Amino acid sequence: MAEWRVYGCGSASSSQFMQSSYEFSGGDVRLHIDFGNGALYQRCRAEGDIFKALDSIKHLFITHSHADHIIDLTRHVVAWKYTPNYSPGKPIHLYGTQFTLERVERLLECATFPGLFEEIFVLHTVEENRPMQIGQLNVRPFQVKHMPGAVGIHIESPDGASAAFTADTAPFDALHQEIQQASLLIAEASFWHKDHPMHLTVPQAAELAEKVNAKTLLMVHAYPEVEELEPSELQDGVGKYFSGDYFTAQDGMSLVWNPNSQSWDMSKLF
Repeated sequence: MAEWRVYGCGSASSSQFMQSSYEFSGGDVRLHIDFGNGALYQRCRAEGDIFKALDSIKHLFITHSHADHIIDLTRHVVAWKYTPNYSPGKPIHLYGTQFTLERVERLLECATFPGLFEEIFVLHTVEENRPMQIGQLNVRPFQVKHMPGAVGIHIESPDGASAAFTADTAPFDALHQEIQQASLLIAEASFWHKDHPMHLTVPQAAELAEKVNAKTLLMVHAYPEVEELEPSELQDGVGKYFSGDYFTAQDGMSLVWNPNSQSWDMSKLF
């Protein structure tokens, strides 16, 4: 059964949530996406302890190298290597553009962990719009407008579920073409109405979901001005542009694909 898990849905300025960290599971694969502050702690909460959390992370996709999407890798490599009675664990498949992978390696070197990058990770360099197979998942990275090396990701599972994650991006003309045929759109909605050169607003995320005919919209990566909105304000802001189901992300929630109703149902991890 396909599922999108939210371990951290906050931004660098979030006062309520951990930073960007998600997981898509489907078929025989659990694909963790981004690893911002709090990612490993949240995996421990979901799995039960550090041993199960480390064992559960086999495939890790990084959308881009801003700190709020990768910083907890510095904790992860220490836990992987030095947790008593565990280390070393099995190598982890790490996916990202060449630019992103180089910056992850540099981060670990600057944190005085030279050599661990090669020891821990099996590298898979992704390219925009070049489909790839991860187990039974069909995965297609696509370029976004944010920073060098940044990509979004479109995923299809064997049971017919499809999800597209914009990652961080400003709006651009071709964005809707990259996420067609995704029943679940996970879109950053960082700001309320303030246009930003690197991020989407709530109305822009809602308009995008309507344009691609998504059945469900999950809004993530909020800054304080969105976190502090009343539910009625969000309803008004989204409802003007999007006619489908929508959720405002919370740490510890998940959306589970229901193939019978062809819909995404909310559940809780912790």
